[in-house]
Amino acid sequence: NLPLAYQRTGVSIGDVGRMTPEGVFDFFFNIYRASDDLINAKTPDDFVPLPLINSSEDMLNYWATYRPFPGGEFGFSCMVPNSAVLTLPHGARPEKLENLDCVRRYAAKHADSWYSYVKSRHWMQKDELVGDGFVS
Repeated sequence: NLPLAYQRTGVSIGDVGRMTPEGVFDFFFNIYRASDDLINAKTPDDFVPLPLINSSEDMLNYWATYRPFPGGEFGFSCMVPNSAVLTLPHGARPEKLENLDCVRRYAAKHADSWYSYVKSRHWMQKDELVGDGFVS
């Protein structure tokens, strides 16, 4: 039941959510987006987004050039019994947040409100720990 806009972009810096017992990131909202943004289908009533002061300093984007290789093959071999390879048909674009202290202060300030909101939406079971929540 994720917003379509979120399905298109996937996990982003600033996403608030939890890790399910199955190891899946369960998205709630993004701290950098306005409450009426298409990504943020639902936010706490007192939600105020965290502004990016200077996105070029706060967040680094790494881009790689993709060039098709006609007739190319991909091979994988491993000497251990359990292994895996993830290949993405359309590639990936990593991002790195440089200003972690700002996000930590913001999350600490709003953590109680976020936790109450998530519990009120029944997105977490009563026995789940507060420590299961994440800001990506």
